[in-house]
Amino acid sequence: MAAGQGIGFAIPINMVKRVVDQLVDKGKVVRGWLGVALQPLSPDLAQSLGLAGTNGAVVGSTITGSPAAQAGLQQGDVIVAYDQTPVDDYRHVQRLVAETRVGKSVTLQIVRKKQKMDVAVTIAEVPDETARRPGPPPKP
Repeated sequence: MAAGQGIGFAIPINMVKRVVDQLVDKGKVVRGWLGVALQPLSPDLAQSLGLAGTNGAVVGSTITGSPAAQAGLQQGDVIVAYDQTPVDDYRHVQRLVAETRVGKSVTLQIVRKKQKMDVAVTIAEVPDETARRPGPPPKP
């Protein structure tokens, strides 16, 4: 029996189409960026906020100057919906943000101090980490 026989991977065709279109148009894959560190919503925190379950993502911190910081998201906010899509968990939020077109304004439904509120945020492009890394300048 050959190694790897019987192993397969499935990639949703819509994802493939987006990636191919971006590669053709821009020469790279562009992902949406919110600029937050997200954490799971624990049962204890959900209960203390009056939430029925643990669906949602807790904002652990925001990056200075990021779309999240500019929109006023705060540590401890719980994202429960992303552009009217109920959020399952923090991974779900990460995927939704990454798949959002850069420059699009979305509405986050959050819970802050037991109060639900809507926050508008404009998704940015993931910053180029190599441009921010210290190191020697490139050789000419």
